[in-house]
Amino acid sequence: MIKSNISSITPVIISALLPVTSFAEEVASEPKSITLTQEVAAISSINTIAETVTATNQTEIPEINLAPLPTTKANRAVFIRGFSSLDTQATKNSAVTINHDGVYMGRTVGLAADVADLEDVLYSRGPTTNSGRNALAGNVNYVSVKPSDEFELEQEFSAGSQNELRSKTMINIPLSDTLSGRFSISSFTRDGAITSTSEKATGNFGDIDTSAFTGALRWTPNEKLTVDYAYDYSDADYISPYIQLLASDSLNPGDANEDRQTSTDLYQEDSNDHTAQGHRLNFAWQFNERTQFESISSYRMSDGNTEAVIGTQDSIAGGTLDVSQWSQEFRLSSSAVNDRINFTLGTLYYSEDSDSTAYAENSRFVNDTYDPNNKGQLYQGQQDSWFDTATQGELENIAVYGEASFIPAILNNKFTITTGLRQEWVNVDANKQYDGECLFNPTGGVIVNPNLPSNHPLKQQAGAIITALCPGALNNGGAGNDIDDVYIESSASFQMLLPSIKLNYEIGREKNVYTSVRKGWNPGGFNALAGVENFESGFDEETMMTYDLGFQGNFANRAIQLNAVAFYNDIKNHQANTSNRVHPTMVDTYNVQKAHSYGVDLDLFAFLSKNAMVKFNYSYLQMEYDEYTHRDEVKSRINGETDINPITRDVPDMIPQAPEQTILTSFIYRFDKTDFGQPTVLLTNIYRGAFYSSNNGLDILENDSFSLINLDLTLAEIPLKTGELAVNLWAKNLFDEEYTLAKYGYGYGSEATSGPVIGVFGPERTFGIKLNYTF
Repeated sequence: MIKSNISSITPVIISALLPVTSFAEEVASEPKSITLTQEVAAISSINTIAETVTATNQTEIPEINLAPLPTTKANRAVFIRGFSSLDTQATKNSAVTINHDGVYMGRTVGLAADVADLEDVLYSRGPTTNSGRNALAGNVNYVSVKPSDEFELEQEFSAGSQNELRSKTMINIPLSDTLSGRFSISSFTRDGAITSTSEKATGNFGDIDTSAFTGALRWTPNEKLTVDYAYDYSDADYISPYIQLLASDSLNPGDANEDRQTSTDLYQEDSNDHTAQGHRLNFAWQFNERTQFESISSYRMSDGNTEAVIGTQDSIAGGTLDVSQWSQEFRLSSSAVNDRINFTLGTLYYSEDSDSTAYAENSRFVNDTYDPNNKGQLYQGQQDSWFDTATQGELENIAVYGEASFIPAILNNKFTITTGLRQEWVNVDANKQYDGECLFNPTGGVIVNPNLPSNHPLKQQAGAIITALCPGALNNGGAGNDIDDVYIESSASFQMLLPSIKLNYEIGREKNVYTSVRKGWNPGGFNALAGVENFESGFDEETMMTYDLGFQGNFANRAIQLNAVAFYNDIKNHQANTSNRVHPTMVDTYNVQKAHSYGVDLDLFAFLSKNAMVKFNYSYLQMEYDEYTHRDEVKSRINGETDINPITRDVPDMIPQAPEQTILTSFIYRFDKTDFGQPTVLLTNIYRGAFYSSNNGLDILENDSFSLINLDLTLAEIPLKTGELAVNLWAKNLFDEEYTLAKYGYGYGSEATSGPVIGVFGPERTFGIKLNYTF
């Protein structure tokens, strides 16, 4: 019988979101895939995605960045190789999918809430088409611990700075010879790092109070059938992060501060709330040792509200979101010809409905100074705008897919060919109701010098600027515009055939080289957060051809494990987001006709001795736009020096959340076990190169590179009369590095001081202690 090596030819999948704090005894002698399980992570200071994000905003995988959405703590934007899932709306697909036990979680809603009782977190890079929802850039999968036939009890408590308190209780109960249940409940609270001194404040910026529950049942009536049912619920009450005013217009300095603040007189009157819950039902029927049939059913719901103060009390944004989804997947896996052929066939039906509202009130200063000899001749003043929208969306997705691997009887059975094919159909329906207003209030200079002739370039430029900032303002005497009760209905359908091929050759024992070509796809749709015109026109589907060349191998009797891959992406119609000119908290979506990206991902695990290990992860990324019609059209609207044209400043120039280099280095030392327990030291350094968090290429909006050091000291396996105890002391951002996670331009103009700049700082140093009891 030929043993298939299909698992070794996929692009590297490493469950390294949870850091190592102990070593498996059999690492050096028993070959197995690189997987860091809950056993390894049980005494770690980081055991959920939420906590990782809160601590450093950087996962333990360099090419994955979890970026903050400025107005909420309940969602996170997940970036893989420069692509992201920024949206929580049913009318716009995600480039990166977030899954729970293989089930799509419905955007990034609830990602920052605790997911109780995780066994592992897996991820894949590049197009994912061989199961579940299609993903253009990759996916992240939460893997829950399944019920077992043994009684287990675990209790965890932790306390830390900022009044951090965490509790988690888990119990696993065998209910009968064939039925087991596993139940977990957790809670987490922490005060925000930014104190609000206002009497109107309901708390500090960043306050969070979450709770989560999971219940799972596993029924195994015989050796061939396994039935799993799971329910999860999470609730997050929070006050949005502090969005700090970093720089302000010279006409209105305000309270701008480039240094990280610890207090402010800004306030948020109401707290935000978000809940999410889901049901999963899985049937796995093993016909024989070769063939298995699976049915995966899921229903999920989430709802919540958010409001945030943006830089000043005069600018706020918020909204509500209610999402429900249902999915059904069937999957058949089998093998033939003495395991030379392994194949999977599947079909998926997915539907999603959403109701959302969004609102904002913005006040910003504009200082456009085109004439170097007459500063302020075009426009200086304050722009006030507001909008209120309601959007309903429906998405329906049908897919059929298949993947097969073949080991030909050549080259000593060391060569494997894997081919895949997926057909997708997507229908999107959306409607939107919009009310909004934009007003000008000159505070210096004039809108247009009245002595200039109508055909003067400066007067034409001024007219274009005003029209861009407040469409229709010139038709209303230059004072502003008012758009009442606009209703739009839109719909679109998309389909795509997605092929893939992978070639793998085993060049030695547990050493493989591989190459793959995969087609990725993101359907088009409608952006619920866009302006009226951009919403109605929608955006087109995005495609990407991904070329990988990689190596996976173990050396020195598995003392060294290396995974390296070089990739190139050829991208068509990339879906780029850009801030709306009139309302900067709105986001329009346009297609970049041609773009490309390339880079290298490197993962190295080195066991220096039976006690010491080093983990090194490196990511290099370059992403560039090659042809962008919308940007060229905007630049051509005004004659003259378009490189300083403020209208071009809201057109994507830089790709957000795509640092050129990201490095993770971890050193783990496990001392010899004593009568008092098992001591372990974990030291981690996370380096992230300079990056843009918005698509505006101005230097003032670039986030500087930063390096964060985290330390964990653990004494595990402390013997008790009944059970064991683990004690963990942790410190994150040990040297209190001051760094920004996001910067956004909030104004227009040709100079660095011509508009407000807002930003979100990363967390300051935090520390605490965690106790974990197991029985």
